[in-house]
Amino acid sequence: MAVTKITDENIVDVDASKLVGSFGAVDGSNLTNLPLGKSVTKTTSDPTQETNPADGVGALHLNTSSGELFCCVDATTDVNVWKNTGLGTTGTIEPVVAWSFQGTQYGYAAGGMSADYARYDDIERFSFVSDNTMGDVGSLTAQIAGMTGHSSMDYGYVAGGYYGTPSTPSGSIKTIQKFSYATQADAVDTGAELMSSNGTAGNSAAAGFGNETHGYVHCGHKQTPNENWDVIQKFPYASSSNSTQIGNCAYPSGVYQHTGWSSPTHGYSAGGYNYGGGFEQISDVEKMAFASEGNSVKCGDLSQVVSYTTSSNSTTHGYIQGGFITGWATTENIEKFSFASEGTATTPAILMSDITHATGGGTSSNTHGYTAGGMSSGGQWAGGAYIAIVQKHSHITDSDATQCGDLNYARGYAVGGIQI
Repeated sequence: MAVTKITDENIVDVDASKLVGSFGAVDGSNLTNLPLGKSVTKTTSDPTQETNPADGVGALHLNTSSGELFCCVDATTDVNVWKNTGLGTTGTIEPVVAWSFQGTQYGYAAGGMSADYARYDDIERFSFVSDNTMGDVGSLTAQIAGMTGHSSMDYGYVAGGYYGTPSTPSGSIKTIQKFSYATQADAVDTGAELMSSNGTAGNSAAAGFGNETHGYVHCGHKQTPNENWDVIQKFPYASSSNSTQIGNCAYPSGVYQHTGWSSPTHGYSAGGYNYGGGFEQISDVEKMAFASEGNSVKCGDLSQVVSYTTSSNSTTHGYIQGGFITGWATTENIEKFSFASEGTATTPAILMSDITHATGGGTSSNTHGYTAGGMSSGGQWAGGAYIAIVQKHSHITDSDATQCGDLNYARGYAVGGIQI
């Protein structure tokens, strides 16, 4: 009997060379293993960073409402990058990098002074990725020391400072200047100024901290009369506006030569001394909430009184590095203060042996705290010398500091708190 129809059970295998001639309509859903390339997703909206393509890099996403076509150029779960392939109104879609006080790329040290009171105006930076000697990337608008440092997403800010000696800062200034991380150019005067007590004096040796929108200056020194401030002021990053007072510090009549930290929710100041109180050194730690601002309140203590110090911080702890203690002796201790539990700081680590910094520029990466420059053991009034060493200590293991580079010049009173 002749076979006139082919049924499924009659076909075991067909060589591809036998498939010639014309065929009827074939349902494409039944075809497999065809080299169709990357997938094309069709929706009525643009992709987002959380649009995770199954085919990874090279996958296409078509917005059928606008006609714009996007290609995935970085396929990382929930942080994908989609590039618009045409000239549509929507550009590249990529993750928005959130502001963080801690940096991942570079730390900066700017200004400062030498043992003969000469001032510096250079801006130096060093890598958080690899240990190296710092490089000069620009200059400040003036040769100054004793200022506060602040970081926005795109700029480093330097506020206040002085021309005179540490004990007689008769040349205090009010200037707020900034420099670009991207262009590595000289700093420019923003046109904005800090507050002052008499219209001409500036502010120096204050504690600086900040969040994603503002820089904050806690207390410091005012020129006339020659005493501390008890003022907390802030200035915006987005506009060239003068600083405004938002409150007062908790310590009576203010403090001077202290240091600051930034947690995700609060600004902290620690240590220092009261200029008008017989150079009374203190161990107080104060905090101010970014959300409500207002006066700061005491929230804890350092393990000892300390001034002329520097600091760094992780997202959970503030660290204080070196400084002067009782009787103007120096300390190489690194103290650690918990944002969650507050209370009294502990001393989990020390700076490099025989190198006790009194006023180095402190910066923070997401893993380490850095101290740039400062003074050797004994300090300025006990035979100590300014140094160029840059050292780091781990915020993860709380290990002792080790050298990771050098400044171009030996100096102290350089500004810290600037990192990207």
